[in-house]
Amino acid sequence: MTGRHWWGSRRSTLIWLLLAATTCFALIVALDLLFVHTVRGQWVDDASLRGTTIGRAHIIDPVNSVLNIVSVTALGLATITVGAVAFLRRRPILALLTMLLVVGSNLTTEVLKHLVLTRPLFDPADPLPFNTLPSGHTTVALSVGVAFTLVAATRWRLPVAVLGAVYGGTTGVATMSAGWHRPSDAVAACLVVAGWTALVGAIAVRLRHVDNQPTDETAYLVGRTAFVVLAAALLAAGTAALVATAFTIHAPSSRPRLFLAYAGGASSVAGAALATRTVLLVVARRVGTDELDSPGRARS
Repeated sequence: MTGRHWWGSRRSTLIWLLLAATTCFALIVALDLLFVHTVRGQWVDDASLRGTTIGRAHIIDPVNSVLNIVSVTALGLATITVGAVAFLRRRPILALLTMLLVVGSNLTTEVLKHLVLTRPLFDPADPLPFNTLPSGHTTVALSVGVAFTLVAATRWRLPVAVLGAVYGGTTGVATMSAGWHRPSDAVAACLVVAGWTALVGAIAVRLRHVDNQPTDETAYLVGRTAFVVLAAALLAAGTAALVATAFTIHAPSSRPRLFLAYAGGASSVAGAALATRTVLLVVARRVGTDELDSPGRARS
């Protein structure tokens, strides 16, 4: 490949990644404006939160088991493990970038939640009368899953991505089911991680020594297609349920409507987690993470 062609390819990929990152962070602002700074948006979000009380006694034990996995200590150990795996595979640059992704995602969430974003109190009976967007637990679960996917060997990337999506989505829904977070909090966490995935991908593009040589094309296409279809279906179902909730604002105490809001929120969170994995697979393929530390032919 000529230098000119290579630069054109790298430039287009870089622009795509920066636009993707910008879009993710813009969507976080949009979520905050819609679900935190409007009366109707807060009602829809809180209806989902109130709906989690339905049947909570029957699922609280497994929910707590999922949430108890996440801690500062666990995050630190996971970050070190991710770096160690990449170093053992002789990928020092990839190790640093994946650790940056985890640290950057979680710091961004904490700064946004505690220092940047605020929550106006429209309802004195608000069960969580303080800002909870984005969700810290969801950010931890998703960012660690993304990092492990990136450092995995190419042949293992899709299975690890599936496991990470399941774990991240389950954690996001669990924070709702425990009454800790609203749906918008978990979706915002997904956007934080997706944005950092794109940002780290942009850095990787500038550091890469050789052009991307896609491997295992069939597995990639199958995985991407499955994630896109499932994410679109879940997000569509969740959006429909939440829109229906928004238009029944005068019946907040109806049990079926609260359950609909809960189901819509959970579906949206799961869809956002899968969408994050779609971004991850596309970034990993377009960037060529396996070529980052190799001046010549990519290693397996």
